[in-house]
Amino acid sequence: MEPFKPWRGMIDVLRSKYLVGLLIALFFTVFSSQIFAESNQATTSDSASGNFEYEKNLQFRTEFGFNTAKEYIEDTIKNEKVGKYYVSLTESEEKEMDLRMKIQSEVPDILKFIKEDLKYQVDGLFFDNINGGILNIGFKDLEKIDKESIKGFVSESTRLKLYQVRYSESELNALTSEINKIVKDIHAQNISMVSISPSPITQKVEIGVEDISSISRLKNALSEMINGFEKNMVNISLGSRGEFTAFDRAAARFRAVPGGAQIGFSGSGFCTNGFTAKDDSNYYYISAGHCMGYAGQQVTQSYILPNLVAYANRESLYWATTADASASTIDPSNATSWIMNANSGGLINSQNNLIVAEQINEFVGMGVCMSLGQTNSNICTSVSDLNFNGNIGLFNWYTSYRKVLYTSVAGDSGSPVYVSCFECGNYVALYGMATANDGSSGGTYVAYIGNIKNELDVEVVKNNNNSITYTPFP
Repeated sequence: MEPFKPWRGMIDVLRSKYLVGLLIALFFTVFSSQIFAESNQATTSDSASGNFEYEKNLQFRTEFGFNTAKEYIEDTIKNEKVGKYYVSLTESEEKEMDLRMKIQSEVPDILKFIKEDLKYQVDGLFFDNINGGILNIGFKDLEKIDKESIKGFVSESTRLKLYQVRYSESELNALTSEINKIVKDIHAQNISMVSISPSPITQKVEIGVEDISSISRLKNALSEMINGFEKNMVNISLGSRGEFTAFDRAAARFRAVPGGAQIGFSGSGFCTNGFTAKDDSNYYYISAGHCMGYAGQQVTQSYILPNLVAYANRESLYWATTADASASTIDPSNATSWIMNANSGGLINSQNNLIVAEQINEFVGMGVCMSLGQTNSNICTSVSDLNFNGNIGLFNWYTSYRKVLYTSVAGDSGSPVYVSCFECGNYVALYGMATANDGSSGGTYVAYIGNIKNELDVEVVKNNNNSITYTPFP
């Protein structure tokens, strides 16, 4: 498929019905998430709802460098309506977010200008949300770069930082790949390595271990096993294994079942539906692989009978998987391109999110949203890792995973992750699917959409003609 571009590209979609650019940097859509039946709403106290809204606002503000003082947050929630970023912001804060969105929307053109017009190799790229929303572009030969030409091309040059790179992203990814090849050999030496992730921010491969004694032993092991290994390219620190997020809870009844609605795997518990996919033979609901127990397992949606919606078909949960995913066969009439969008109180928002493309390009700091089934709210967050590799659960190792800063909870496995276009209404590009969380430092591990398609050999069902109708049944 052709790449999907931010706002301008989406508008082109509406005008020409073709995808003409790459949606690489769209920042936060305004959503809340998947909903529960109205009968369930009454069980949620005002206090619990208030605590969730406070925590949601706190995390958003922490991620993006806004005021996190408790009294300030409480006053803002009280005095400001929940706006287009689905948190309470002052007028100046919302304008700041709008400016960041504008900057990120220009990233594809900036990179094209640098690579094609100036003929420079970009060696590092990330968006710094904590320190004022700064676009960072790195070069190994910074002294030879025509900095003024680059700054002149960017509309908000005060939000651009050009920095010196010692180790490029390609070099860090190459080392990560080498370490991945010897994970089992390292574990055989009783070295508790649990994660590997290259960082364009620290310009190191960040490695997590479960005990202090493993730090020095791992450095020695890497020096022995990898030719030309440079110790300065890695940073080894304490970490922990990620945790699967299956849980026993169901939600309101929907036919077809949108992404973000919880589904039950008979005898295994509840997870969240990610999206609809297809191959040459069947249509499927896609969720996390660890949610599935066996082929032929019944998959249900809602406690309201009849609730059978699918039969588990296959999963891709194995050592070194790039996508912990499952495919459950459905009737073609239950295929849909919708992702659930609802206010955190549980009421359906008529502006659901319609998948029209896939998010292909990416960078650290890119804004995404998640429709979280168990959390019961759409959440906006940002990408923190593009190539996470590590232990999830006791016996599984993920490779080539993404990670976002918001921490999902039990029952959110399978939840869709996407980016959206404010100028185009409710159209979104699917980025991937949440499958586990980081039990120590926080965050959610995301299976990238390209990897899900490759592992399950399926294609995403997208709405290309804008004619799909959708009716929820509470």
